[in-house]
Amino acid sequence: ASVTDPFGGLHRQSVSGAVGATIGGTTITVTAPSDGVGTVTPLGIADFGSTGGVAFPGADCTFAGTFVTSKVGAVKAGGTFHCTIDDGAGTTGEATGTWSARKVL
Repeated sequence: ASVTDPFGGLHRQSVSGAVGATIGGTTITVTAPSDGVGTVTPLGIADFGSTGGVAFPGADCTFAGTFVTSKVGAVKAGGTFHCTIDDGAGTTGEATGTWSARKVL
């Protein structure tokens, strides 16, 4: 992430961490570390977002990617993300990268 502090200093920071979500039908509900919603098509194409704290306080993030289910029900997912950061106290910035997830039965 590229982050500018309240004094104008530019910092580069690594972004990592878990995002919890549930999928019901075609709806994705993000549950942690903040709330969000999105959709996944029957073909596995997903778009979802989360506000207020993914990776940084005040981060609003969008995720895009695909979900692939095996014949036995295991799921692999992955794609890209983009976050805008504004903590309300003068720290602003953005982060981009890739994400991945899996569910093993």
